[in-house]
Amino acid sequence: MPRAPHALLTSLSVVLSLGLTACAGSGAEATEPEAADTAGGSSAHRDLPAGFNPRQGETAYGVYIAIVNDGDPAVVQDLMAELQERGVTTAGSGQLGCDQGAAAALGLDEEATAVSVAFRTRADAERFATEWGTPVVGVAEFVAYCRD
Repeated sequence: MPRAPHALLTSLSVVLSLGLTACAGSGAEATEPEAADTAGGSSAHRDLPAGFNPRQGETAYGVYIAIVNDGDPAVVQDLMAELQERGVTTAGSGQLGCDQGAAAALGLDEEATAVSVAFRTRADAERFATEWGTPVVGVAEFVAYCRD
């Protein structure tokens, strides 16, 4: 099956996300202690907006942390573990098509597997994306589907 034209970009996005994550905070130059954030748990990111789990048919704004080639379970698990370690307890993963409207907004295939965090407002999603500390794929409004 031929790959979509964005496959290289998708691969690069995952590699960059993982590579930057692996390098973040690894040096002794860190000067701030970890602090609790509003997403629950401990995180070096203070006051990150709290995500939520939208119900079927609910409109939300997703921050797409990474697109995972072929839905590789090991990569998805690693990304979910990183989010959990950084205090984000409402992250999820699945096909972009289940976040109706997100694939078109991001210019990606609906069957692509995404790791994301949903927010009630665009402002919270944009703030999270900015303060997350590593590049994200993007932010998109969507209607929750596949939630039943």
